[in-house]
Amino acid sequence: MVLPFLSLYIETFGEFSDAYVQRWSGFVFGITFLVAFAVSPLWGRFGDRFGRKKILIITGFGIAFSIFLMGHVNSVQGLFVLRFFMGIVTGFVPTSMALIAAQTNKETAGRVLGTLQMGTVSGGLFGPLLGGSLADSFGFTYTFIITAVVISAASVLVIFGVKEISTAERKQSEKEYRSMKEVFL
Repeated sequence: MVLPFLSLYIETFGEFSDAYVQRWSGFVFGITFLVAFAVSPLWGRFGDRFGRKKILIITGFGIAFSIFLMGHVNSVQGLFVLRFFMGIVTGFVPTSMALIAAQTNKETAGRVLGTLQMGTVSGGLFGPLLGGSLADSFGFTYTFIITAVVISAASVLVIFGVKEISTAERKQSEKEYRSMKEVFL
């Protein structure tokens, strides 16, 4: 919800040339994805080792915290650092996909993963519209705060609404449901 107006937000930090705003908008926008590219495999490894639900909670609240602080930052460099931190904790959607893929049975996995992907795409489509509307109505600071609250609420839903089946339980249930034919094939 906040990406569309990052350049406008940067302009509120001072009197900058258009070239400066464009350059820093690119840096601030891109750093999150660059860092996430490097860190995402680590989140996957941590999810495999410690449980995906734990990683969902950590990354969800981490993203919410960084976005909340973005609403209170007063410099371009501070915004860059917070977006860098957001890249470190960005792992919510890939971890969600891994959790769903590991937890759902083969018959419904496609539908469930498709629903998650629909939500991701819908966020990309409607988030900028909603974020721009919120920024026009309430200002930049409140838009960051509202976004952080929504992400925190999603993280709370994970805490209370997601039950992760452990690897041992999953292996045991797979053993119980396999036929002799499936074992040999």
